[in-house]
Amino acid sequence: MKVRKNLLKAASILAYIMAVVHVFFAAWFFALEPHYAENGIISTAGSVVIVIAFLIAMLASVYSGIYFSEYKKRINQKETVLFWVCLGGSFVVNPIGAILALISITQKNKTSLEEDIAYFDAEYKAAEEKKNPSKPKPLTKAEKIAKEKKTKKTMLVLLAVSLILMFGGSFFASLFHTSFYSVRVSTITLPVNDGQWIGADLYKPKTATAENKAPVIVVVPGFTRTKETMAQYCIELSRRGAVVIAIDPSAQGDSSSSHSRQAATTEGYGCFAVINYLYQTDVFNYIDKNRISAMGHSAGGNAVHKAALKFSQDNTFETNPLKAIYVSGYLKDFKQSDAASYRLNVGYSYAYYDEGAYRNENRKNNNLTYPDADFVHAQEGLWLVNNVNGLNTNNVTEAEMDYVYGSPYNGTMRVLHNEKINHCFQPYHTESIANIIDFFEVANILDSQEITPTNQIWWGKEICNLIALIGAFMFIVPFTWLLLQIPFFKSLVKKEITKLPKQTTRSKMLFWTTFIVSALIACLDFIPLARLSIDWFPEAHGGVLTWLFPARMVNAIMLWAVVNGIIGLLIFLGTYFFYSRKHGAKPQMEALKMNWSDIGKTLLVSAIVFGAFYFLVQTCFYLFHNDFRFLMISARVLTPQMLITVLMYIPVFFVFYISNSIRVNLSNRVKGWPEWLIMLVSGLANTLGLFFILVIQYFAFFGSGLPYWTNYAGQDVWLFINMVFALIPMMFLLPIYNRLFYKLTNRVYLGAIITCMIFVTMTITASVVYYPII
Repeated sequence: MKVRKNLLKAASILAYIMAVVHVFFAAWFFALEPHYAENGIISTAGSVVIVIAFLIAMLASVYSGIYFSEYKKRINQKETVLFWVCLGGSFVVNPIGAILALISITQKNKTSLEEDIAYFDAEYKAAEEKKNPSKPKPLTKAEKIAKEKKTKKTMLVLLAVSLILMFGGSFFASLFHTSFYSVRVSTITLPVNDGQWIGADLYKPKTATAENKAPVIVVVPGFTRTKETMAQYCIELSRRGAVVIAIDPSAQGDSSSSHSRQAATTEGYGCFAVINYLYQTDVFNYIDKNRISAMGHSAGGNAVHKAALKFSQDNTFETNPLKAIYVSGYLKDFKQSDAASYRLNVGYSYAYYDEGAYRNENRKNNNLTYPDADFVHAQEGLWLVNNVNGLNTNNVTEAEMDYVYGSPYNGTMRVLHNEKINHCFQPYHTESIANIIDFFEVANILDSQEITPTNQIWWGKEICNLIALIGAFMFIVPFTWLLLQIPFFKSLVKKEITKLPKQTTRSKMLFWTTFIVSALIACLDFIPLARLSIDWFPEAHGGVLTWLFPARMVNAIMLWAVVNGIIGLLIFLGTYFFYSRKHGAKPQMEALKMNWSDIGKTLLVSAIVFGAFYFLVQTCFYLFHNDFRFLMISARVLTPQMLITVLMYIPVFFVFYISNSIRVNLSNRVKGWPEWLIMLVSGLANTLGLFFILVIQYFAFFGSGLPYWTNYAGQDVWLFINMVFALIPMMFLLPIYNRLFYKLTNRVYLGAIITCMIFVTMTITASVVYYPII
């Protein structure tokens, strides 16, 4: 009996492993279908058939795994028709598992009669328990008091630890942020025309004084990014003696919206005005006006490129206010005639694996080597210096990477870099940052330092900010528990509801079928809905100031969230009415009941938690000039203007958040599942679809050199995929929070409201918002 059990268990595990293998093969052929069709390898119809076949194989593997996992039933009964069907199918989709299952049939039962009787008695009792589950023995008064004391102690410890992590992480982050207090970091506001303003972070080294003037570098973030995301550049440049001003681009972060639809092109995201302000005023009397420069990543790179053209016009290198620029991750609008117009030193860096490379003309193998021979050789054949370091640029057919062309003393210095990283993570790449430092040193902006370009400390701030972010996320639950101990709010804590009955073979198949279908839908509808957001919200997409849903990129996430939230609710209601309520799930619907008084109290608790969360963000920022963030995830300081925008989006997003809470707490609370398994399965259900968006995008990218999603229905959509990197961890955390809050109240609403308010606010404050009053 034991041998048969182990064989069937192994067959089941192998089936699940093969299900994962099959879905990855389906993603591979789906991703490379355009490439195969274009090159005549496999027709489009052939690729579609293969994808469908692998998806069917994946479902078959899951179903056979579920069936084989019921080994207790399989061992002591005649093999049913379904067993033979699963076995036969497994020879196609899971051959090794099928062989193990077949061997299990031949195994004879070598147990004694007494052991068999005991086994069948246990099986009978388990079956009776399933039909008539016994109620758990009620706790005694002493046991209740002991349990409450333990919970109180746990929550207070978590609350204390969360505060320590937040303030401790912020304090240590400030040490790295200020290069251990050798640089002062502060927030400033600079005026722009027509009453607009640019919010910026000023990094002023202690060595920069009126007597010892320092160079100044303006740092411009990319689209949907804020000045805080450029801190790694600012830390490394300022600790080497430069004054650094990292700006919030127009309509992002703390800056006002721009009246121009093309703020990056016509205003350099505000850097034109900042450079003029630095050059024409004496407010910053500690800067060297002869060493003003700028750098930017992505759209920020385009902004400084346009600044270079603007300030080079009618100027020589000697009279140009801007002496050097460094462009990272942007080539789309680069023209040969632009290159000839430069009257300053220029560095260009483009990631070898940049997903947006398809937009650049004359590209080869996703690198800079061929197209940018034109970078050192202007179209007209007139480069600033025809003979650079003894090399006649007219004869250059391939640009050499990491090679300094020209001279930094007359504005002819040119250098190209092609780091092995993708677009999204280039700003966090140590080699990319080292290349920027090296450029500004060679261009005579930074003074030569004993600190080598590879000696970087910015990652220390990133790690400490992560610790603070973990503390902030940890704070939410124990603080909510503390509020629920107040007598006024105690009515929100309801009686515990029993879990769903233990899953049968049929209910397992239904559960995992809906799990897989939901993930597939979430994967395939993201880009169509992102594209739809362009049509439904044309003003925001076009950069026009609007009162109606002005957060351009967030609109795509919003449509995806609403559609998939509704689909999730429909799946839940369908499975409930047609299956679950007939199999003992009816009491679960008690978790949806709520009177008007409790609704008001729930909203009040949520508002208090939200306010406390952002009060701590503001406090840590005030004390240490650090918010809570890690890479592309951030809890930024909330301004009144952003709060108005947030209030517009929260009710719409709530559809997704309440749908998720209902499914997590009413569908996934299965008897026999430990809490960690409920949370893990729920987290995977929320993120697998998004994860496979990245899988498909990068299977295509590395398999063909072209991302899968580039242009969709006449619009560039590749940038929407970059949003998925930040979306995945948030979506994985969401059901965990919904589960934890449910355990506090035994209702589905509190977690959905709190997470919706905080997560949506985090998303909007870190993105671009074309709101008229900002």
